[in-house]
Amino acid sequence: SRAAYSLMTLLRTGDLKEGPPGDTMISTPESLLFAQGKHWVRIQGLPSPENLASRVAVSISNRIGSRRSRHPSLVSHLPETGYDSSSLRYYPGTSVFQLYSGRVGGSQIPLDSDMEIAQARYTLDGRTGNLSLLSFPTPEIAEEYYDELGSLGPAERTGNSVYAKIAGPLVGILEGNFDPLSADRILH
Repeated sequence: SRAAYSLMTLLRTGDLKEGPPGDTMISTPESLLFAQGKHWVRIQGLPSPENLASRVAVSISNRIGSRRSRHPSLVSHLPETGYDSSSLRYYPGTSVFQLYSGRVGGSQIPLDSDMEIAQARYTLDGRTGNLSLLSFPTPEIAEEYYDELGSLGPAERTGNSVYAKIAGPLVGILEGNFDPLSADRILH
């Protein structure tokens, strides 16, 4: 189910909504996508009469079954202050992250530990940036990574600041033109 949810965030063309159909859905005039449990469904075509795509999607959803899965728990740890939900990207593992993004805090980082990653855009007090929330298997691995963050480096070249916070197995890295007070409000 984490992979199906990840596809919804990585391949979307609109805002995520709660289903039905499915647990999470996206509907545009040209397509309807939904994730339900471990299934990801895309229905594409020209705008059809009388919501044909919606009726087909509900039928498929009913055939999959009524098992409702929750969103990955990491997503619920994203701070609400300044959060742009339309920018959410969820990566269930490092291989997917390296394929689609590979960057945290403006730098490509070595990802030798399996982890979940959620990224989203944040705007606060006229300042913008991206937050990457990394969930490590253990607090010890997270602490080791957090201690090595000083070597990331190239934030000076982009003109952005990088702020970080650790809480148990989670490490949050905020990059953008935030001042320290705004960053603290987001990372609290």
